[in-house]
Amino acid sequence: MAAGPSGFREAVLACIEAMEALCDRMLPAFAVALGMLEGHFARFFAAYHLAPAALPAAGLG
Repeated sequence: MAAGPSGFREAVLACIEAMEALCDRMLPAFAVALGMLEGHFARFFAAYHLAPAALPAAGLG
């Protein structure tokens, strides 16, 4: 696999981490706004957190 641009992997990881943090903050608010328990959506999105170990398979390693 060819090496990507310098710092690309780190930038992608930082973006993924920021988006996961945003989702972790927004989902409880959406649930409460819809009259559900705060943690209602957590079980649906827990599997979507991308582990850095998965990035080589996605071509980002």
